[in-house]
Amino acid sequence: MWKCSKIVSYVEDDGAGCEVRLDGSKIVVSYEDNGPTLYEGEEVAPGHYVLSCRAKRGIASLHRIPDTSILEGHWVEAGNDGMWRIELRDE
Repeated sequence: MWKCSKIVSYVEDDGAGCEVRLDGSKIVVSYEDNGPTLYEGEEVAPGHYVLSCRAKRGIASLHRIPDTSILEGHWVEAGNDGMWRIELRDE
């Protein structure tokens, strides 16, 4: 039992557009945030990815929810951190 656990939540907004490329064990997430932002990484276990962004000195994780088009995870950039959720879409 974990009696001192902590929950962190976020409020969904309209979300920004992004592009996700999955190629074998590699993943690339790109989007605009005061200029182009590129997170690249590797699959470390089935559906679990570790990513980094050199330009922003960021690190992140993404986990694909089985049998869905949803990726969720956590990111850290320059002392700030947050959660992200990506819905994979073709259009």
